[in-house]
Amino acid sequence: MGSDPVLRLSTFDILSERGRLGRDPANSVTRLGPHRPRSIILGIPRPQAVAGDHVDSLGLNPALTSTITFNRTPRHRRLSQPAKISQADLDRFYESIVQEVQDRGGICAITSGMACVKYGVAQSTKDCDVLCDEVGVDLMRAVIAKATLRGATAAYRGHITPPLDHRWLAGGWTSHFIWESLPVVPQLDVFSVAPRASSNWTDAVDGLFVEMQIVAEMKRTDRAKDWPFCDSLGVKLIDSGELTGWLHIFEAATLEELASGVPLPDDLLERRPALRLIGIDHFDLRKALMVEQTFWQELDRVRIRIHQDFIRKYMHAVKHDPRVKNSPLDVQHQLRIEHALEWLPQCPILDFGIATLIDEAKMATQRLHSKEWMKFLPDATKHFCGLKRISLS
Repeated sequence: MGSDPVLRLSTFDILSERGRLGRDPANSVTRLGPHRPRSIILGIPRPQAVAGDHVDSLGLNPALTSTITFNRTPRHRRLSQPAKISQADLDRFYESIVQEVQDRGGICAITSGMACVKYGVAQSTKDCDVLCDEVGVDLMRAVIAKATLRGATAAYRGHITPPLDHRWLAGGWTSHFIWESLPVVPQLDVFSVAPRASSNWTDAVDGLFVEMQIVAEMKRTDRAKDWPFCDSLGVKLIDSGELTGWLHIFEAATLEELASGVPLPDDLLERRPALRLIGIDHFDLRKALMVEQTFWQELDRVRIRIHQDFIRKYMHAVKHDPRVKNSPLDVQHQLRIEHALEWLPQCPILDFGIATLIDEAKMATQRLHSKEWMKFLPDATKHFCGLKRISLS
């Protein structure tokens, strides 16, 4: 490019100049380095002035450059952006919903990610999972319907979401809600049955949150990212004097360290056979814990597959119902009830069979490991607490 001047233009300016400059090889375009990711350089040969032309201080003919805009700020940065929603604002929004349901007599508690933040084992989360009892479900629907955040109102999330109705939630379904048109889209999921819980969660509510024991059991998912929370919550439980923390730790070194100073009751050894290997063989302990984790992951995968298989016809009906799109929440709800009554089984896990579900998970685990390790698996039949059939008529 030699001594020819270099003009910095925004991407928008380059596009608007493309027609005038044409495809002259002399007009080369080069991207700047990562320190200026949204800027590009346009090299334009210096126009030659002719007699009678006015020449500016750069030696350019204004008649040839009048449409070129000098602009060092990318266009997208000049557009006004809505103010971001802080984590504190999101937390207060979710907590206000739960608080109102509780104030009106429903049993309701925050679980999962926000509970992990509450108990000091996570930093932040953008969504919220809530457990509601039968009375709380109906109250929750009324509270969600009027809950607004910066003018945004709630809507059911996607075609696959079952209606927020105690009949289906008692059968293990989950309802999902979003508040759209916001920089950060809040997402609220509502359960009545805590997946993998071995006791009634309604007896384990502490303020706005469910207790750590329930949260730790719910975190035994098929997702690898959830398992570190199990360990952290288990240690927190033991630190607080709750020996049930032994049931949630999957790091062999942590278990061995705790064993030197924390009692391990016989009833917990019965519930979790892998704990018998502590102090006997480190590598056998690690293997047994690995097999147990695999089992819980496979159990969750089978559970998810069952729900996916049973929801297909309902999802298809909702997706192809033109009345659903852009309708107010109360209309969306009534339409989903209409389709659920026809197409959505009330309790698919009980229809499939808990024993069958567990057997499939064991078979998958055995294929990944070997039969000799199956004796270290816990009894998972206790971890479907709360599932029940309710007549849809």
